[in-house]
Amino acid sequence: MHTSINRMVSVIALLLTLSASCLHAQTWGALGTGLGLNSQFGVASVHALQVVSGDLYAGGSFAAPGGNYGIARWNGSSWNSVGGGANASVLALAALNGVVYAGGDLTSVGGVSVNRIAKWNGTSWSALGTGMNGFVYALAAKGTKVYVGGSFTTAGGVTVNRIAYWETTDSTWHAMGSGLDNDVFAIAITDNDTVYAGGQFSNLLRKWNPGTSSWDALANGPSGGTTPVIRALAAKGNHLYVGGKFTTVGSPAITVRGIAKWSGSAWSGLTTQPWVSDGTVRAIAWNGPFQMCATGYLPENPDTSSTRDQIYLLENGDSGTWSTTAMTSGLYRQFYSGEYGRALAVSSSGDKVYVGGFFDSAGGVSGTLNVAVWNVPTTVNIVGYYPAWEEGTWGNFVLTRTGSTASVLDVSYSASGDATPELDYNDTPYGEWGGNATFPAGYSQLDVIIVGVEDLEVEGTESIVLSLTPSASYTIGSPSSGSIYLYDND
Repeated sequence: MHTSINRMVSVIALLLTLSASCLHAQTWGALGTGLGLNSQFGVASVHALQVVSGDLYAGGSFAAPGGNYGIARWNGSSWNSVGGGANASVLALAALNGVVYAGGDLTSVGGVSVNRIAKWNGTSWSALGTGMNGFVYALAAKGTKVYVGGSFTTAGGVTVNRIAYWETTDSTWHAMGSGLDNDVFAIAITDNDTVYAGGQFSNLLRKWNPGTSSWDALANGPSGGTTPVIRALAAKGNHLYVGGKFTTVGSPAITVRGIAKWSGSAWSGLTTQPWVSDGTVRAIAWNGPFQMCATGYLPENPDTSSTRDQIYLLENGDSGTWSTTAMTSGLYRQFYSGEYGRALAVSSSGDKVYVGGFFDSAGGVSGTLNVAVWNVPTTVNIVGYYPAWEEGTWGNFVLTRTGSTASVLDVSYSASGDATPELDYNDTPYGEWGGNATFPAGYSQLDVIIVGVEDLEVEGTESIVLSLTPSASYTIGSPSSGSIYLYDND
């Protein structure tokens, strides 16, 4: 096509091929023989998980190594005692600068007297002042502060009403305004240091306003359903992901099934959830920027099998889809209907998702009593694109990987479409077609550059289709290919 303008800027179309992908190669695994019954308390469950320096800490109501109770550490090959056990359930865990904080109903841990909260410095337990006068259900830590939520009304003798923070620089408890009017079950902190609390109090979800020292309600927040409640909060960037039991958010109302996203200014749903409408989301965890896990009481809708549900994966980010098979066969417990999954944690390298709760098995694997690991393979997708022009702006395809990012990853791809590699374009600025690219260690996103070749022919608009090719080093995800237009400037 002829034009007096050297470069054309046009709308570019993306054609994504949703292939039959290999996203189901992930496997469930055992952590020893799990965490089971204790004759003193009768019923075992895992309520909290926290990864610290590569080790997994578990808190709950279970028999711990050494005849202890309530808390244990998995070092990659075995469960170990954490300085002696607690005398009651550990319901929440958090970590700050290598120190592990444990909250619950405990009044003693490792032989140290505490009041519902304690810290472990790697060698010994200690109290946080005089602690709380009620249960601790939620912990979150950032900067120099450890935020604590629960059913208590005092912390360190200070009236706080169900939420407070511990300042590590002066070892002092601090109130947060006048507190909240009912139990706090979840706390999360976004990248811009906004603190959110969720629970069973009025409005269910509130945001801390440091300017007014008060808890602000979020407009048109979660509501609806029988006994609505917030049980899980997870921050990603400045966005907040909210889980619990509720059916609507936003205005006009968006119908959801116990999970939604707050951008900081607006509500949105996360695609149609595949579980029953009265389900409860008990835990949420992001594994990198493109995979989110949710678990709780989440029977598949329709509930065709009691062994293929309770935990789900949202693939390809907020706009992706929920998989009912990626984490097959889910969580199972005989003669039980309730919150199967209660806690989630992700390894620092992103290749493992840990789940804790009240279940006999995960994925039908033996030794997964109440705690299990989902081993995440390296999966590569094509998720984005940018335009290309002859001798103009470079185009590119955006590749992502899930699983471990600890090492480099070489990825291969093929090209098709109307345009011809090397004659019309290249994937390097050096005048040649490579057909491969490398993810650097630590990176989950990679750009494949498309460089148009300038010529004098009038060729019109041509297409470029990039398709991932198989490798023993990774699994091809979905979308596995994408198409862009290459525009002529002649």
